[in-house]
Amino acid sequence: MTERREARPDGAVESEQPYKMNLLTNREAVIEALIAMEGRDWYEKHQPSWGKNSIDGALEKAQRERAGVIYGFGGYHRYIIRPDGRVFYSESHGPREAEQAKEFGFEFN
Repeated sequence: MTERREARPDGAVESEQPYKMNLLTNREAVIEALIAMEGRDWYEKHQPSWGKNSIDGALEKAQRERAGVIYGFGGYHRYIIRPDGRVFYSESHGPREAEQAKEFGFEFN
């Protein structure tokens, strides 16, 4: 699991909770958040047809090439996947929904 670390003013490093938006370690939570953002119809009917930009396709690509991209409903929103499974919301592909993405636990790319 990927842990986020933060340096304190005195130079000591504190560990934070692992980033929860990770397809390798917390797949169900990520998928639930994606459904909340994009809709169940997107998850069940549309996203499987995105191929390399579907959930599994993007994760596979990330592990091969350093990054993958999940397309949201209509291809507008984008979620960036890192090789370690972390998923980030692309704020530039949906600035109006950025606050909602943050509430679901996504950080921004």
